Amino acid sequence: MADNDSSGQLRQEEPTPRRLEKAREEGQVARSREVGYFFFLMASLILMVADGADLVTRLKTDMAFYFSHAGTLRVSPDSVSPFVTKLALHEMGATLPILLGFLLFGVAAFLVQGGFVWSPKAAALRWNRISPSQGVKRLFSVRSLEELGRYLVKVVLSLVILFVVLRNNWLSLPALVETGPHRMIGALYRMSFLVLVAFLPLYMALALGDYLFQRFVLMRGLRMTRTEVKEETKETEGDPQVRARIRSIQRAMARRRMMSKIKGATVVITNPTHFAVVLKYLPEAMAAPVVVAKGADEVAFRIREAAREVGVPVVEDPPLARGLYRDCPLDREIPVSFYAAVARILSILYQRAGGPAPVREG
Repeated sequence: MADNDSSGQLRQEEPTPRRLEKAREEGQVARSREVGYFFFLMASLILMVADGADLVTRLKTDMAFYFSHAGTLRVSPDSVSPFVTKLALHEMGATLPILLGFLLFGVAAFLVQGGFVWSPKAAALRWNRISPSQGVKRLFSVRSLEELGRYLVKVVLSLVILFVVLRNNWLSLPALVETGPHRMIGALYRMSFLVLVAFLPLYMALALGDYLFQRFVLMRGLRMTRTEVKEETKETEGDPQVRARIRSIQRAMARRRMMSKIKGATVVITNPTHFAVVLKYLPEAMAAPVVVAKGADEVAFRIREAAREVGVPVVEDPPLARGLYRDCPLDREIPVSFYAAVARILSILYQRAGGPAPVREG
């Protein structure tokens, strides 16, 4: 359903590339938290496969060491701080690859959703973000209810999957406490891995669906009215009427320049109605005739009329006119293949005027 703007016009036009660019500059990019959750889950699985076994082994060794030396450790106000610091550094060193892996996947989650967007406008402080009244409106808005519904669905499905995966291990969970740290950590590791594998398809579907939904909401919010599209077109490309007027003036100037060249031309060769090619030849200054103007249909008609007004001979030779129009660029000498045909026409004209034959054949 199309939205209306403040003037009542329907926002039913798809956003233009310029509108999308402005929205990105303002920080409006389709983002989904579910995509982040999916990448976190995928990172957990990959890191468990890559480094999980070694991490579990290190944790078993550390726990065994601390349990076995619990009675020999001397704890005093002066020794607690160095002991805790040493323990924290040791465990951070052991888990550093895991933390870096999560960081890498977190960056990837942003990149697949449009990359990093630096927008001072989006980071600026706005009253409606911290206003209690606006916060209450957002809390009870339709979008909040939609998010709550999706959250409840996700929680219910997650609990169902958790129950199905661990239903054969419920009774054994209390007994793990009495099995010792080695077996307890190993069992928890295996259960965690099974749960993550079972969650992966669910969170993949949630991430894809929520991202497409967020993109749909964003694109719907960026729709434009026809007036906005026209105004943006004027801003980026100029007023269509002005552009048409400029093109008309340019064509007129080009025609005037072309027509001015006819005054000093030697002959106009026509189709006789569709094409007209204007040749100029000065035997003492040119090696061959030059095409100074040419045109088709209406332009050809104007060339013929202008030639008759200034007394330039007009000769009908359809094959030659078509060939010259097709193969000869403006302000260039005619190709050698046209020398004979053009020489024949110029010879006739010069004979009528009592002058010499102007073009050498061959």
